[in-house]
Amino acid sequence: MFHKRSSLKESVYKTKIISPRIYYFIYFLAAGLCLLFLVFVFLFLPSAKVVLKVTSEPLIVDFEIKLDTKIKNILFNLDSIPARFTDLNNRSGNQEEKIIPDLINQNSGQAIVFSQNDLLEIIDYKIKQLIGPDKKAVELGKKNFTIQVKNSDFNTGQALIDISIKTRTAVNYNLIEIKQRVAYQEIFKAEEYLGGLSGVRNVRIKKFPPILRRMPYFPQRINITLDIF
Repeated sequence: MFHKRSSLKESVYKTKIISPRIYYFIYFLAAGLCLLFLVFVFLFLPSAKVVLKVTSEPLIVDFEIKLDTKIKNILFNLDSIPARFTDLNNRSGNQEEKIIPDLINQNSGQAIVFSQNDLLEIIDYKIKQLIGPDKKAVELGKKNFTIQVKNSDFNTGQALIDISIKTRTAVNYNLIEIKQRVAYQEIFKAEEYLGGLSGVRNVRIKKFPPILRRMPYFPQRINITLDIF
C-alpha cells in the first residue's frame, strides 16, 4: 500500500514538472511560427507595380554610313559596316541582308548587300554618341529610318549610304537605383520622389497587399514600367 502511494506521488510530481515544459515549448513554438509568418507578410510577400508616365522629345538626324566588302566587322570609329557581293540570279544568303535597288549592277546581276542587324547596331551607337548617356532613343527600329545611296563603286566593293532617322528620345532612368531609393519608403514619400524625376508627369503605384503603407522592403519586389508619350 505504501509502495502504491509512493508511486502515485512520484507520478504526480513528474507530471507537475513535465507539463509546464511542454506548455512553454508549445507556446514558444507557436510564437516563433507567428513571428516567421509576420516577417514573411511584411518583408517577402509585399510587392509594388509602379507606372511612370514619361515625356519624350522628337529626334531627327542624318548621317552617312560606309559599306565595305573588304572588312569583316563593324568599324565604329570609321562609320563602316561589312558588306558582300551576291549574285541575284543565284542567291542563297541571309534573309536579314538588305538589298537596295541602287546597289544592284544591272550588267552583271550582282549586288552589294549588308546585314540589317549591323546597320541597326551602328545606328544605335551613333545615336548614343549624339544624345549622351542621360537619354535613350525610343522605339528605334527598321521602320524609323530611310536609306539613300549617295555613291557606289562595284570595282572596289564600296558604297556610301545616307541614313535619315526620325524617332523620339526620353530620359534614360537608372531603374535599379530608383528601386533602391524608394524601397521601404512610405507610399506618399515614394510618390513625391518619383514625381520629382526629370520627365515624369504622372505616378501610379499599385501595391500588394493594399493595406500596406510602405513600399516593399526588397527592391526586387518593385516593378517599374515606363509609359512614354
